[in-house]
Amino acid sequence: MSKKSSWVKKRHSETAQAKAQQRHRRKRGLFKKAAEFWRECESEVFLAVQVRKTGQMHILNSSSRSQWLHTLANLTSCFPLPIQETMEDIIPQICERSSDRGGDRASTGNKGTT
Repeated sequence: MSKKSSWVKKRHSETAQAKAQQRHRRKRGLFKKAAEFWRECESEVFLAVQVRKTGQMHILNSSSRSQWLHTLANLTSCFPLPIQETMEDIIPQICERSSDRGGDRASTGNKGTT
């Protein structure tokens, strides 16, 4: 008997209020983790979350410089090249499910190769 992966648990309630509350809690948790990474790993962190339904953006910027957005537009001119990760890189179960259905498991993320 295979054990199902429960990486993301389904909500018990599907009401609009419950969904909004869950989204708010997850966003807050994500931002707390980003702030913790900034504090403990001596790194600058820029995190942007956009709610698809409303288009509302939430941005966390740990840097006092406001150069992140300009840098994001010119990623190809950065050295060393940034490592871009896809959802499949972060959550490998997505790739496993697509390969079970006959999909290709190759990652499309740029791992800093030139």
